Amino acid sequence: MLGTISRIVLVTGAAGGIGSAMVASLLAAGHRIAALDHDAKGLEALLAAHGSHSNLHAIEADLSTARGCEAGMAAAISHFGRVEVVVNNAGIGVSSLRPDSLPSCANLCVRSGLIALYERQFPCVFI
Repeated sequence: MLGTISRIVLVTGAAGGIGSAMVASLLAAGHRIAALDHDAKGLEALLAAHGSHSNLHAIEADLSTARGCEAGMAAAISHFGRVEVVVNNAGIGVSSLRPDSLPSCANLCVRSGLIALYERQFPCVFI
């Protein structure tokens, strides 16, 4: 995982299958999680599954827009003070592995502006 040092991790697509599994694993390892997703009901379910864990902060954000990315990051920083690791899982799933979807999948970070936004403002690790 990320070693024994507790980190502040922003997970995009956190309410989905892979995202929620990553959130559970990271919480179990002692990390603090900013869970971003556009699915409000999914985020509510994520919080309920973890008993409103004090290290879990759910943030509803539309990462398909620059404004949504900025709002999501601002909410994470407002809650935790900083972000040290980003797991960019939003929009990733079995259907995104089809050959005809690779260009859009590969451009997800560019379209959402996540990498450019984070690299400009914060030295952190991208997974």
